[in-house]
This record gives sequence, C-alpha cells and structure tokens, in this order.
Amino acid sequence: MNTRILAATAALGIALGAIGCAKKSGFSRLSAVRRASHLTADGGGRGGALAELTEKSALADYLAYAALNNPGLEASFNRWKAAVERVPQVRSLPDPRFTYQYYIREVETRVGAMRQSFTLAQMFPWFGKLALRGDAATEAARAQQQVYEGAKLKLFYQVTDAYYEYYYLRQAIGVVEENIGLVKNAEAVARARFKVGAARHPDVIRAQVELGKLEDRLETLQDLRVPVVARLNAALNRPPAAPLPWPGDIVEQQFEIERHQDFGLAVFDLPLQFLDRIKRIVVHHRAAGLENGEIERHIGRRIGEQQPDMDAFLDA
Repeated sequence: MNTRILAATAALGIALGAIGCAKKSGFSRLSAVRRASHLTADGGGRGGALAELTEKSALADYLAYAALNNPGLEASFNRWKAAVERVPQVRSLPDPRFTYQYYIREVETRVGAMRQSFTLAQMFPWFGKLALRGDAATEAARAQQQVYEGAKLKLFYQVTDAYYEYYYLRQAIGVVEENIGLVKNAEAVARARFKVGAARHPDVIRAQVELGKLEDRLETLQDLRVPVVARLNAALNRPPAAPLPWPGDIVEQQFEIERHQDFGLAVFDLPLQFLDRIKRIVVHHRAAGLENGEIERHIGRRIGEQQPDMDAFLDA
C-alpha cells in the first residue's frame, strides 16, 4: 500500500507541474480573450432601457439602439462568452473518482481478510494534452469572437446605410422646398412684369411649368419617407410603422490609417498557416452539422490528442 501511495504522490507532482506549464503558456491569450469579453459586455449589455430616438440623436445613438435591441447579436455574444468560459474547463483535471466496495463475504488478501475497501482515483492527461486542449478552446473562442464581430459589423452596416439614405431624403426634400420657394418668387415677378407689359406670357408659363415639376418631385420624395423609415426600423428591430424623426446634421469625421497596419493578423497574432488550418477544419465540420464542442475535440485530436492518459489510485 505504501508503494502505491508513493507512486500516486509522484504522479500527482508530475501532473501538477505539467498543468502549471500549460496554464502559464496560454495565460496571456486567455486573459486577452477574457478582457475583450469584459469590455464588450460593458459596452453591449442589455441591462438598461433603450434610449428614445429624437431629432438630436446621432448615428452613434442609432447604432447603440440597434446593438441593444437585436436578439441575434445578443445570442452571438453569448455564444462567444460560453466559448470563453469553456477554456478553463478544458484546462482543468477531470473530476476525481471515489469508490466504496462492501463485500458480502470476506475476501482473503495477502494482508488479511477484507470486508470493505475504499478507492480514490485521479486521471492525469499526458504531458501537454491540457495545454493543447486549452489552446484549441482558446482559438475556438477567438473564432467565435470573430463571428460576433462580423454579425455586429453587418448590423452596423445595415443601420448606417439606412440612416444615410434617410438623411439624404431629408436633405433632398429640403433642397426641393428651397427651389420651390425660389421658383414661386420668380413666377410672381414674371406675372407682375407681364401685367405691366415688361415680360412675355411664355416667361410666366415656363415659371409655372417648372413650379409644377418641383411640386411633383417634392410629393414623390415625401412618399419615399414611408419605405425608407420602414427599412431603418427593420434594421433597428422596430415595427415598420414606428415613427422616426428626421436625422440631425452629420458631423464629418476623418480617419488616418497607416499602411503597415494589418488588422487581420493583429486580431489573432498567430501564423497565417495555422489560422487557415483551423478555419478549414471549422468550416468543414460546421458544414457537417457539428457543434462547437465537437469541433474543439476534433481539433485537439488533430494536434496531438492521441497521447495516452495516466490514472493514479489510492486504496484503503
């Protein structure tokens, strides 16, 4: 029995050392994913009430409203959080097993008769397996993060496109109304000059025809407000007929992007070949209908999961 206890103690020390190295090697990447999840949760939660959209609301307010009022985006964010929380689980040791046996008849052993026995067992994965599982789960979490970011960017594009179309409609109506005022003044001047013989009748007719065209154009633009508002409401996940005020003035923004910046590699900070390999595996198994956990297990097996495990027993 003493020999088995010493063997179990030695195996436990070796395994714990391997686990410490595995956690240390992947700690920085896991911390980065957790920080990103925390920042996104602070900025994208659904805890507060939705702000009312008014004439003073800017594009950023519309984007925030859309992000807070979109169940699909929230579901994608929760899938990302679930993938992040799965990382420490796969890095941990399996649960220990405790077994109690009671014998109806005494069993003769080399140490004497035995009526009952207790067994405490712990399985220790092979060296490096926990690190590989953690790395696979971390990359799966980062992949899920990119799925969330893609859904968010797609939603923001839809809201921005509809918002600018609504803003353009407002500006177009304003320009047409201004032109109508100018043409009305010109038509009144032409009629006054025609009465005193200083202008010809065709000048009055031309002004009236132009005024009629502008009024038709104004009516057409005003009729476009209903479908444009419905499109923006759809992007905001609101009823199509929900009223929306005219957008306010847009503030011009300038962006400077350095040519050497590579956003794709900056997000992952991993070799491109490894990313392509992971992407091909994920796409292939998603097409086969596998869940995230099954995909992680397959990736783990592809990068070294075939190594054996060790079991340590303590009998009493």
